[in-house]
Amino acid sequence: MTADFILNIVAGLALLALGFISRQLVARFQTRATRRLWRGFSGKAGLTIAMTNWKGPTPRSGTRTSFGEVRVLITLVPTLVRLGIPYRLTESTMRTATEITRRDLLLIGGPNVNEISKKALELLLPRLGITIEIDLAATSRAFVINGRRYATEYGGDRSEIQLDYGVIVRCPNPFSANPHLSATIVMGSHGLGTTGAALVLIDEYLAGLLLRRTSPAGFIAVVGARRAGDETAVEIEYLQSLSST
Repeated sequence: MTADFILNIVAGLALLALGFISRQLVARFQTRATRRLWRGFSGKAGLTIAMTNWKGPTPRSGTRTSFGEVRVLITLVPTLVRLGIPYRLTESTMRTATEITRRDLLLIGGPNVNEISKKALELLLPRLGITIEIDLAATSRAFVINGRRYATEYGGDRSEIQLDYGVIVRCPNPFSANPHLSATIVMGSHGLGTTGAALVLIDEYLAGLLLRRTSPAGFIAVVGARRAGDETAVEIEYLQSLSST
């Protein structure tokens, strides 16, 4: 009887272990696209995230960032935690930036608001073989990628954004001599476009579409973003692999 009891205990433990292993395998299969997109980040020194910042209205005010960028950060962090990628935040000015030469970079905000993004693109674009222009005209903000224009569309009274565009650039870290460190720049004409671009990095379906046509080591992606209730509907408009040289 004792032997039967021990056998039942062992069998129960084996079933629990099998169930746990099965769930882990299913989870890994279901998240294979985002894991591949972020592969290698968890085994390095970590990720430095630079968000735009500016001084408050008084000399005693601390630095501030936009609600839209905070929302982007909140969108990205659960994926970074799930994948075991350690991260730290830094300010977006070159004078105050910390740990941008020894770590992977995630730069939130384009060159018009994020000084690190501006400097990174100045260093990178000539050798990546692409052109990125940002048109900040009052009538319609736009990205111009390799001569093609992606302009924000507004409602009749221009009080509502109907379609916004975001851009992702994944490339080598331009501030580091280590070729294994990368920089990921996430930017949009408005916060809606930035959010849409960030979703590509964490959504399994969108990440899978991106990876079928580009390399996770280097790419540029343009996405269109629309409001869908309290969510953001995203469509990938343009993809191009980038050389790491």
